[in-house]
Amino acid sequence: MRKLDFKIITKNIGVYGLSQAIAAFSALIRLPIAIGYLGISEFGKMVSVIQVLSVPLLFQGAMRLHFRKKFTQNDFDRVASYIELQRRLIKFSFRKFIFPLAICLVLSLMLASKFFARDIGLNITLIIILILLFISIIPTAIHYGYLDSKSQQNTVILIDIVSSVVSVPLLFAAVYFELSMAFVLCVFTSTLWLPIFVLIYLTRNQKSKSKAALMRQVEEDFHFSSYLKQSLGSSLTLNYNSVIFALQTNPILVAKINIAEKLLSSIFIPTAALAPTQFVKLTKISSIHNEKTKRTRTEILLLNVALTVFFTIPVVLAAYFFSPLLMNESAGLSLGMILSIAFAYCIFSIYSTLQLMNLARLETSAWILNMGIILGLISTALCYVLAAKTKDLTLLFSIGSTYLVGSSILLIYFFRKAENP
Repeated sequence: MRKLDFKIITKNIGVYGLSQAIAAFSALIRLPIAIGYLGISEFGKMVSVIQVLSVPLLFQGAMRLHFRKKFTQNDFDRVASYIELQRRLIKFSFRKFIFPLAICLVLSLMLASKFFARDIGLNITLIIILILLFISIIPTAIHYGYLDSKSQQNTVILIDIVSSVVSVPLLFAAVYFELSMAFVLCVFTSTLWLPIFVLIYLTRNQKSKSKAALMRQVEEDFHFSSYLKQSLGSSLTLNYNSVIFALQTNPILVAKINIAEKLLSSIFIPTAALAPTQFVKLTKISSIHNEKTKRTRTEILLLNVALTVFFTIPVVLAAYFFSPLLMNESAGLSLGMILSIAFAYCIFSIYSTLQLMNLARLETSAWILNMGIILGLISTALCYVLAAKTKDLTLLFSIGSTYLVGSSILLIYFFRKAENP
C-alpha cells in the first residue's frame, strides 16, 4: 500500500508540477510582453479587474468539493456531456447565482470605469466573460468533482495546461496587431473561460446512464454551504489582494504583488496536487475507528509539510532571480516581499490541509468552517488597513500571522482532542 501511495504521490505531484512549470514558463513569456506593451501601471490596473472576474471560481470550487464527496460516496459510472448539463441547468444556475453575478458585474464595471474610462469594448468583454462563467459553474464543477472521485484529477490539470499554452500565441497576436485592452483582458482571463470549451470538446459524445439521478441530486440536494464557506475563506485571503492594494496603494505595487504571487504560488503544488486523492481517502475511512483516522491525518499532514518546505526553497530563489526579467527592470522584487509571501503561503498550505481533514469527515464541524470565514475576513481587513503602511510586507501580517493562529487551533483540535469514532 505504501509503495502504491508513493507512486500516486509521485505521479500527482509530477503532473501538477508540470502544469505549474508550464504555467510559470507561460508567465515568463506573457508578463514582460504585457508590461512592455501596456506599461506596469496599466498592467496593475488590469490585474485588479481580473480579480473580480475570478469570483465565479469561488462557487465553482465549492461545487467541485460538493460533488467530489457525493461521487465518492455514491458510485456514478459517468456523467452527461458538458453541453447537455449546461443546457438543462442554465435556469437553475441563474436562479442560484444571479445575486453574486450582479455584484461582480457592478464591481467589474466600476473598476473598468475608474481605470479605463470610455472603453466600451472592455465593458462588453467583461459582461460576456462573467455571463459565460456563471452559467457554467455547475456543469464544470460536476465534471471536475467526478474526475476527482475517480482519481482522474490529472485530466483537470491537463485542461489547465492547454489554457496556459494557448494564451501565449494569443498575447503575441494582441501585441503584434496592437489590439485593445479588451483583447489583452481576454488573454489574461483565458485560464478562467477556456477550460469550459475544452470540457465541451472532451465530452461532446459522452452519454450518461445515470443522468436522471444526477439531475435530481443537483436540484434536490443542493447543500454545499460548508464547501462555500471553505472556498470563501480561501478566496478572501488569496484571490483579492490585488483589488485591495489597488484601493490602498498604487498600480505599480499591485503589479509587483501579482507577479510575486504568481511566482510563489508553486509553493502550493504538493497540497494542491495531493488534495483530491487525500480527500477521497479520508472520506472513505471517516467511519473507521478514531485511532486509524488520526494516524492517517498525521501521515498526510507530515507529508504535506515536508513537501511544502522542500518546494519553498527553490521557488524563493527562482522568484528572486527571475523577477527582473518579468518586470523588464534591472532590479526585481525585494527579498523582503518574496520571503514574507513565501512564509504566508507555507502557513496557509498547512491550514488548507487541516481544513481538508474537516471537510472529509462524515459530519463536518461548522465552527471550523465559520472560523475559516472569520480568518478570511480578518486577513482581508488587515490587508486593507496595513497595505499603505507595510506595503511589501503586508501579506506577512495579513496572511502569515492570521493563519498561524488558525493552524495552531486546528492542530490542537485534531491531534489532542478525543473524537468519537
